[in-house]
Amino acid sequence: MEIFESNEELQKEATALLKENKIVPILEDLGEVIFGGSYVYGTMVDRDIDIAVVVEKNNINYDTRKKVIDQLLKVTALDGLAMTDRFHFPKDKAPKGIWFGPLIWYNQNKWNIDIWLVTQKEPYSHISSPLHKSMLEITEEQRKIILEIKNQLLKKGLKNKGITSVEIYNAVLDNNITNLSDYLKYAQKRATSY
Repeated sequence: MEIFESNEELQKEATALLKENKIVPILEDLGEVIFGGSYVYGTMVDRDIDIAVVVEKNNINYDTRKKVIDQLLKVTALDGLAMTDRFHFPKDKAPKGIWFGPLIWYNQNKWNIDIWLVTQKEPYSHISSPLHKSMLEITEEQRKIILEIKNQLLKKGLKNKGITSVEIYNAVLDNNITNLSDYLKYAQKRATSY
């Protein structure tokens, strides 16, 4: 399947999963739902959806955390649910918020959903990221390059969830990387510079 068609199929499947499992209404009860990542950028190669739920700071609390977990546990296709509280237990360079990671079966495929409960000004969330804003305005040529690199890395087992995508986006947008070979050199150089 052509990379653009594959991306479109994954986007359609993601939209259907969200609708059928009422994920957005569950989250809209808490705050503004803002999608990020490959789902909105049109660069999907695997089954992963990134969501930020923007709330007031006083609404990031233990009661809200329990409410979200209780609602997600009602999703009948739920295969697993992880939660990390980076609001009460902060960690450097992680969003100061609460992360929920439901694994949901849809069309005989397991989907990973990353949900971050954050405030509007959270600097480590995609909502505040200059990269997010840039990715919303990529050209079709940039999208094609990103999809090709992500697909090839996925086939080779070299794609790390989340981390690799961000690195690819930066490589293509900021360093004019146009193919897998140049990306691998770029990634190697970055790895040895840390």
